[in-house]
Amino acid sequence: QSAQALVEGIRARHGRLDGVFHAAGVLRDEALKKKTATQLQEVFAPKVHGLVNLDRVLGEAPLDFLVLFSSISGVLGNPGQADYGAANAFLDGFAEEREARRRRGACHGRALSVAWPLWRDGGMGMDAATEALMRRTTGLVPLETGAGIDVLAALLAGEIAPGAARVLVTAGERERIRDLVARTAARPQAKAESAPKSAAAVDTGDLRLRVLRAVTEEAGAILKVAHDDLDADVELTE
Repeated sequence: QSAQALVEGIRARHGRLDGVFHAAGVLRDEALKKKTATQLQEVFAPKVHGLVNLDRVLGEAPLDFLVLFSSISGVLGNPGQADYGAANAFLDGFAEEREARRRRGACHGRALSVAWPLWRDGGMGMDAATEALMRRTTGLVPLETGAGIDVLAALLAGEIAPGAARVLVTAGERERIRDLVARTAARPQAKAESAPKSAAAVDTGDLRLRVLRAVTEEAGAILKVAHDDLDADVELTE
């Protein structure tokens, strides 16, 4: 109801609504196994439920664009942000689905989901130590405000990725970031397997070793250190 009142109020006051930026988001960082249903709902509310409601009230009226502020976490993932990453991935998929509807004439306005990195002056920040670790391990740095606005303007003008429904924006060391994205895209998808008939059928010792080996190899590739130099009992930040 609040979304409908907002959209109707703008159209009544100004006679039209030309474009919309959906930039809402909530963080409830926590390890996935510790997350509560309430935390999940709080993170999904603005990006999932909020967007669905917004799209519904926009209806079939004239519109130039609907820009969704997604996040790089929806593409690469981020520790403690499984819910936030999933919510942003929803935005990316929604933009593609809405563009398909627009091409069929079911709605108006180009839909574009921009998976942003961390903005230096944005509302979601990090301390200097975490920022340094991010740059050392991924090549990413916070996006400067001026550069971000220039990219957004170029996207809306069709100077960058014309016709795309979703784009990924990054800042930092170009080649290292390209390698990071390529490694993420190349990760094998998990295959569904039949569940064991009983818990006793699972060799937990062997499973732990297999998981530890996979995690260590992934960490080594990201940190660019040898497999043998990683101790399972030592924090990765060390």
